[in-house]
Amino acid sequence: MKKYLHGGDIYEKHIDIDFSVNVNPLGTPKKVIEAVKKGAENICVYPDYKSRKLIKVLSKFHEISNDDIILGSGASELIYSFASLNKIKSAVIVEPTFTEYETSLKAYDKEIFHYQLQNPYDFADNDIEKIPNADAVYLCNPNNPTGKVIKYKILRKLLCHLKKTGTILFLDECFIDFVQNSKDVTLIGLIDEFENLVIL
Repeated sequence: MKKYLHGGDIYEKHIDIDFSVNVNPLGTPKKVIEAVKKGAENICVYPDYKSRKLIKVLSKFHEISNDDIILGSGASELIYSFASLNKIKSAVIVEPTFTEYETSLKAYDKEIFHYQLQNPYDFADNDIEKIPNADAVYLCNPNNPTGKVIKYKILRKLLCHLKKTGTILFLDECFIDFVQNSKDVTLIGLIDEFENLVIL
């Protein structure tokens, strides 16, 4: 059996703050605890398999269409679901970055290209043309583990470039809420404009 390598193992190790998993290092907000307690009253009811209420709330919050939202049981499920798509035969991973992208692609025998950013690991204008051709490009913003943030105008330029080649940008924005002025960084407003954009 393959060894489990994901982070978050607070059960065997003493970890104060764990940035290896997509959880809130500030702790669970009181409103979430209250919502869980209230939701426990309906534990005997089978959950809505379409998650209609949650999608409606997310749609309003992000100002995007309900049809643009896919839910999963955490980021890992969605990463693996994307890697499993038949249209994804090859992918570029911009590194250093989260190792789960490579693990998921290997699980489905996809061809992997590595594009290594140079220290100080900033994704810049001149990187756009250097990225190898593939069906998908994996990029993390802010990046995990470096914390580097890619400028909006550079990401938009990358998207336009990838659109011409029919390449999907798989953009992991799991930690975007920790970025100052995150609304000026996120690409979520471009979902309708670019069919080649997938945001985690």
